[in-house]
Parts: sequence; structure tokens; C-alpha cells
Amino acid sequence: ALATLAGQLPYATSLALNRTGDIVLAEQREEMKRSFDRPTPYTLGALFQTKAQKTKLETRTRIKSPSPFEAGQTETRYVGVQIFGGDRKDKASERILRQRGLLPDGYQMVPGKGIRLDRYGNVPGGTVQSILKALLADYTGGRVNARRGTFVIGQVGGTPGIWKVQQNKWLPMFIFVRKPSYQRRLDYYGVSERTFARHWSEIFGKAVDDAIRTAR
Repeated sequence: ALATLAGQLPYATSLALNRTGDIVLAEQREEMKRSFDRPTPYTLGALFQTKAQKTKLETRTRIKSPSPFEAGQTETRYVGVQIFGGDRKDKASERILRQRGLLPDGYQMVPGKGIRLDRYGNVPGGTVQSILKALLADYTGGRVNARRGTFVIGQVGGTPGIWKVQQNKWLPMFIFVRKPSYQRRLDYYGVSERTFARHWSEIFGKAVDDAIRTAR
């Protein structure tokens, strides 16, 4: 029996680590739902778990690395800021405008009242792309051709941003605000430690029983 236990211990440990890691990941996502306002599926999916193996007894929940080719890259950066605090990195649209001198240094964009948000309270990516396309097409040499229905950058009533000219009215699409500094909101490490401590002993005991029972 001792020889069987010794032979199956690495397998039992990896099994227990992965089962506990599954619970930790689920608890972290529940914490995200409590901490964030209507988190998107991409935001909830920004965390993932690396699996333990018999030869590598380690499991982790981690944040996906942002990729320029992957949808939801903004969400992965957003989650990191909520865990550690600090500044939000510029979005692609902000980088494009800043490179053209249209977004001042030290500023970022927030949605204005003239833009329609999705059910998660975010600006749809297609909306951002269409505004940028129209906006940049209208700018030549730093000047704007302000046709009806077009987008312009400037100050209206002292408020800088991207505005839409519609029926002789100015609709705020994006407002330029000073780059904010975020406080930590997501108790990522605390949830992990408490969940592991609460479940590990029981799960490890059951994993040992399962490993011995299935030993060949």
C-alpha cells in the first residue's frame, strides 16, 4: 500500500492542484462580477489556468497576454490595472489620434452622451472604427471639413473631444479627459489564497483516494 501511494503521489498531487485551481479560477471570476459593472465575456475570459502535470506540480491562474491579433486585448489590460492599480494603457484608437497630434499628451477618451453603448456599457468596436475612418478622412493638414453629419475634434463649451455635427447640433461622441490613475479593485491574490486554503486539504485527500483506486 505504501509503495502504491508513493508511486501515485505525483499523480494525486497534480490531480488535486488542477481541481483546486478550477475552483480558484471560478471564484476569481465571481469576484470580477462583484467588483466590475457588467463585465464582458472577454473580461471574464482574461483569466486562465495553467494545468499541473506529474512532472510539474504547479498550477496558476494568470492574465492572458494582450495580442494585437486577438479580440478583447483591451480587457486583458483592463484586468491587470484593476489588480495592481495604476494608469490604463492607451487604446488603439487613442494611439492613432495621438500619433496624428489630435489627442493631447496626458489625455484619454471616455464615451460621450452622443454615442450608443452596448449592453455591457462599452462602445462597440465597429463604432470606434467608423468614427476614426470618417474623422481621419475629414482631416487634411490639420484642418477639418465640417460637413453636416461629420465628426470633428475640438472644444464645445470648453469641453474637448470628438463631436458630431448633426442638424446644427453638436453631439459629444468622445470626451477628452486627463489620464486617470486607478485604485486596485480586484482582490485577485486574496481570493486565490483564501480559496486554496479552504479547499486544498479535502480535495487532496480525495485525489489520493482516487489515485490509489485507479492504480494499475
